[in-house]
Amino acid sequence: MLSLLFTRASPTRTNIQPCLQQRKPPSIHRLSIKPSPIFASHFSYPTSDLDYANFALPPASESISEPKNSTIHLGIVRTMFSVADFQNEDLLKINSINLDPYTETYGIQFYAQYMCGRMPFVFYKAEDKKGRLAGYLMGKLEGEGDQWHGHITAITVGDAFRRQGVARLLMDKFEKLCIEQNCYFIDLYVRISNKVAVEMYTKMGYIVYQQIIEYYSGEDPEDGYDMHKALPADVDKLSMIPKPHPVTCEEVFGTNE
Repeated sequence: MLSLLFTRASPTRTNIQPCLQQRKPPSIHRLSIKPSPIFASHFSYPTSDLDYANFALPPASESISEPKNSTIHLGIVRTMFSVADFQNEDLLKINSINLDPYTETYGIQFYAQYMCGRMPFVFYKAEDKKGRLAGYLMGKLEGEGDQWHGHITAITVGDAFRRQGVARLLMDKFEKLCIEQNCYFIDLYVRISNKVAVEMYTKMGYIVYQQIIEYYSGEDPEDGYDMHKALPADVDKLSMIPKPHPVTCEEVFGTNE
């Protein structure tokens, strides 16, 4: 649901979003759609969860394709799963997680940039007690002044671990980091057709800040939502005031990025 991680020599996907290419260094490319030994051949964009220590999950699913009600307490989830920094060896487990049709798959160098706890990048993994990879979150801190914020690059949960609070656990950790770093808000991008993800983010306190025209390009271009959630540093919640009309990629990112 959003975007769930770079090879310098890999061919660029033909349907990759130009906006996303503009926001990344020009020397870094994503994997092609051809299957590889490590990565799945299915692609998409992220999902998320938030800071509710003693809060029951709302009636929304973490599953992209099977929305069902859930009342799992986050305190119980923490006894079932642990969250830690993503390591190199975890790339060998990522194939089964990246099967969701809404999950973007990237090259090794892109993943490596986010790994090992090197700020401003973060890469969290959630594992069950047997050490099985349940899901992961990639994020970063960026911006200046009142635009200093946390950005969710990607988050996804494996099919076998959905509706168990894993996404919420990962997002809880990321939001706490953003609050500690005095970020004003958290943002993420999601396809407007991904209604389950949009509903889930809304229940977590996000709003549609702006609609970006053809943020997702290719044979079947689609608009994307830029969703925001204000943090305590944004006292007046200015980051939650939505734009009155859809905007273009050029208006958001500029023509030279």
